[in-house]
Amino acid sequence: MHSSTPSNTRADGKRIRLENPVTSLLALISGQSTTAVRVYHLQVLLFFIDRHWLILHDTLQQNVIQTLLQFVSYDEGVIQSWVFLCFAAIAYVNSSGIDHPMETLRSFTPTSERMAPEPTTWESIWTNAIRRVNVPVVCRAACHAAHALLHSHSKTTNATRIPLSSQRVLLEIETLGKDLDVQGPAYPYDSVCAFLAQCIQVASQDMRLYRMHLEEKVLSWLVDSWKVVNMVRRMSLNLVNDIMLLLEGICGLSKRSDLVSRVPLPQCQITDILAEQAKTRVIRDFLLDAQLPIFRKPTHVARVSTDIGTEIHDRSGIAKQLIQPRARERKVSAFLLKSLEALLFDWEDSTTHAAAEKARLSLDVAITALSFESALILNGIQANRRVVQCSCKLVDVITGLLVDPRWTAPEKALILLGLDPLTSTGNEDNVGDGWHAMPPPDVGSGLKAHILKRLGSDQENRNTTLTVMRMDFLRIIWQNADVRRLAIY
Repeated sequence: MHSSTPSNTRADGKRIRLENPVTSLLALISGQSTTAVRVYHLQVLLFFIDRHWLILHDTLQQNVIQTLLQFVSYDEGVIQSWVFLCFAAIAYVNSSGIDHPMETLRSFTPTSERMAPEPTTWESIWTNAIRRVNVPVVCRAACHAAHALLHSHSKTTNATRIPLSSQRVLLEIETLGKDLDVQGPAYPYDSVCAFLAQCIQVASQDMRLYRMHLEEKVLSWLVDSWKVVNMVRRMSLNLVNDIMLLLEGICGLSKRSDLVSRVPLPQCQITDILAEQAKTRVIRDFLLDAQLPIFRKPTHVARVSTDIGTEIHDRSGIAKQLIQPRARERKVSAFLLKSLEALLFDWEDSTTHAAAEKARLSLDVAITALSFESALILNGIQANRRVVQCSCKLVDVITGLLVDPRWTAPEKALILLGLDPLTSTGNEDNVGDGWHAMPPPDVGSGLKAHILKRLGSDQENRNTTLTVMRMDFLRIIWQNADVRRLAIY
């Protein structure tokens, strides 16, 4: 917490007063500097917040927030973006509970001696984030901050909630929804999809917002802003599961897909270092801080197991009682069909070598359309077969180009990872994740079966639930005759 100096004592024997590096960093951010320099210091502050926010005392935390508030309305969009990212990190860490050993000591501090967060401060941050949702340069970061605040506010535990008034939250969502179909975010980025999906969930719980039909406004905005034809040759800042999250929220689907979507990590030394640190974190925590992961008893094991069996039983008879899609589902299918036909025409008419990024973007659109129609079947709604057939045809066109020798191995890997939503359940990512401090109790520990079941980890139960849900969803996809025909070819 203190900057290092060559010597901590002067020649006369007096100790040098050490300067707090966080205070120095805040002074550098507030001082006169160029945009690039200020952005660099904001990035340093962001990484510090993400890793060490909970060890700061309350006064210093307030100083950080007040410094960031000075730039929340700054003219430079890139500075505003990093400020919103810092606020999102603060909201996330504050709502995540006790994750740092120093926070345990803070929890014993009497409430009267600790500075409670100011509700007006967070409401100001929330309002500023909502006001900049429609600014193209800042919309992605603003939606990320707004989503973090809204997620923290909706927590059931008051101790970890961001103090926002429900009236202010509903008022800002209503204001955003009124002009969303006219002036909304520039593009359905990942954070934009997550934020709007959560806004739809909040609106469904309030009678006044429910009558406003926020879903229709979000759908109109999505159709206008998601241009899939003539896309720029760079990776889009969203994945299939981001778009699916928003589409499922728009259509009010109760059973969700929760797809697995991945992009390859950049090949550089930073990536290698971070991957190695993640694998050896348990060893490092034990050697340096004498810490071991806390064993947490599950609280809803029986409920999870019951839900799994119920969902399998309910979904087994879905194909026998499919209902006709409503107007909203038909509008989504029509938009997806139009986009797929335009992409197919573009690929079939193209005579030049396509970039791998363009192929991946087109493949993501095809997988999104196929997943949406399968999600309809999952919820007992009849799918649009033309969309399914067009999706399979586009997948066939793009995967057929993998034999092109002009594409490098990393480019082919980028395209092949786009097929993950059709094949992966997420368990493959857990192989070789890292070291384990202690093995969990298993059948070799000598415990009785009912005790062993009660001591199973929450994470294992959640993974089991997700695996069953994803397997069931993949089963619906691959039971389709058009998809099976694609696999044969």
